[in-house]
Amino acid sequence: MEQVLGEIRLWSGSLTPKNWMLCHGQELPIFSFQALYSVLGTTFGGDGKHTFKLPDLRGRTPVSTGANAGEKEFSLGEYYGQEGVSLTEAEMPKHTHTMYVSDSESTISTPKGAAFGVGANNGYRPSNAQNDVTLGAESVSTAGVGDIHNNMMPSLGLNFIIATEGTYPPRPPEGDS
Repeated sequence: MEQVLGEIRLWSGSLTPKNWMLCHGQELPIFSFQALYSVLGTTFGGDGKHTFKLPDLRGRTPVSTGANAGEKEFSLGEYYGQEGVSLTEAEMPKHTHTMYVSDSESTISTPKGAAFGVGANNGYRPSNAQNDVTLGAESVSTAGVGDIHNNMMPSLGLNFIIATEGTYPPRPPEGDS
């Protein structure tokens, strides 16, 4: 398998080919992998004196670096995104809740198992009764528990491997990046 030093490929095997390593964020000694260090540097971690790290692509989806016009810029070696998120009220789509009421007189003072009713003093009946009635914010409580929900797209587990030996990558011409 001809490869460029530092090249990353998808791999469906459980054993890595010779001169390749899994991209699991391993810390490697610079002394033993000088050529690979000269390509990666400390982009993915390490102290830069004795060690450097391989990228950790477990549970990650790679994205191209740079930015589209007006979009977030993605930098080499930075991690983005979350596996789970909690939505804030501002992030929820506009929606309504149904509230059921009764037209029978209410005599229960505890809400458990009961519904809004007319009551002896017409406390919940507006003077100009219409079909739709807006209640005060204190009349309806918060719903939900704020738990984190899954934020992951459908995925298939494969290995990413990186070439630890191979053709040294050519340098771009002066002025190109």
